[in-house]
Amino acid sequence: GHPTHPLTKTKLPLTMEEVRAYAPEFEKEIPLQIMMIEKDHVVCTAMDGNDQFIIDEIIPEYYNQIRVFLKSLGLKSEDYRAILVHPWQYNHTIGKYFEAWIAKKILIPTPFTILSKATLSFRTMSLIDKPYHVKLPVDAQATSAVRTVSTVTTVDGPKLSYALQNMLNQYPGFKVAMEPFGEYANVDKDTARQLACIIRQKPEIDGKGATVVSASLVNKNPIDQKVIVDSYLEWLNQGVTKESITTFIERYSQALIPPLIAFIQNYGIALEAHMQNTVVNLGPHFDIQFLVRDLGGSRIDLETLQHRVSDIKITNDSLIADSIDAVIAKFQHAVIQNQMAELIHHFNQYDCVEETELFNIVQQVVAHAINPTLPHANELKDILFGPTITVKALLNMRMENKVKQYLNIELDNPIKKEV
Repeated sequence: GHPTHPLTKTKLPLTMEEVRAYAPEFEKEIPLQIMMIEKDHVVCTAMDGNDQFIIDEIIPEYYNQIRVFLKSLGLKSEDYRAILVHPWQYNHTIGKYFEAWIAKKILIPTPFTILSKATLSFRTMSLIDKPYHVKLPVDAQATSAVRTVSTVTTVDGPKLSYALQNMLNQYPGFKVAMEPFGEYANVDKDTARQLACIIRQKPEIDGKGATVVSASLVNKNPIDQKVIVDSYLEWLNQGVTKESITTFIERYSQALIPPLIAFIQNYGIALEAHMQNTVVNLGPHFDIQFLVRDLGGSRIDLETLQHRVSDIKITNDSLIADSIDAVIAKFQHAVIQNQMAELIHHFNQYDCVEETELFNIVQQVVAHAINPTLPHANELKDILFGPTITVKALLNMRMENKVKQYLNIELDNPIKKEV
């Protein structure tokens, strides 16, 4: 969940020992279980159409061993598809939901594992020595949601990746991580959420300097106890001054905001580019590049998208926005409120900084990014420069035990202006 959420560290019902074994801050190597599902009981979606993507691309070294193992059970490897399972889920959840499948050899536990490490989101695993991340269900609550994987996201990630691959990578300093494969157990939706996975390309950016998750920028480096964005300004030999902070906010916004607004105007898509879904490369001379991951959190105005990609079909209704206003609101929440406001809030502690001046920079970048000749220009201006912004009240939601129904409050918009 979000690193700035008041309950980001809760992982209910994990024990202290399990938290130490699986939480990212302990940097443990975590062996993911390889299980096999009979091919008629699994729904696979692949960018390249290959249902055997996991065996062929991720664990080819196990191909022969899996074939021999299944043969010893009187089964054929071509009748099965591999799926990766988090060890906590394997030990606590799979037996409860899939006991009958295991008895009938529809779902086969194997003795094989693949090593991984937890990323900031503790159920998204970085495969060691492989160019992939894998997003897995863990039946545990972190922030306001139980971290399972909905069936539709395993379908739409690869579908959107395939349909949009050329469009989404047209900005040299801005990339989108593709999701080449997803799968889920072909049972009722609530049970299928417990046995599913999404394969995502590892977020790698070519560039000098450091590549970090944007969420880390406003946190202290445990080694030197300095906030990472401040360390970056010092690494540039600029120091934390009014000039360096102003230049940073300017360059950060210019690299992040124009591509995201262009996606809204051209394709009707708002990527969920909040600080946890964004990886940033901090290079020399304020050279900043971004990679956004997690297509499953996007909001899409289907009419705009179908003008550009006529044959696209979206399985997940929650991706489809009621209106272009909801698409723009997703951008406002993830980028203006989460990314830019977090950074500006951090810099505001320094006497040399005027918060309003930094928000004015963001306002100018947004205004410049909106192309008046393209669709939705007026809606973008009305919402992004309106008098208030709608904010999710996360602590109120937890106190009232609301997970899916959002509680919202209205706050003054820090980049409001007369339109």
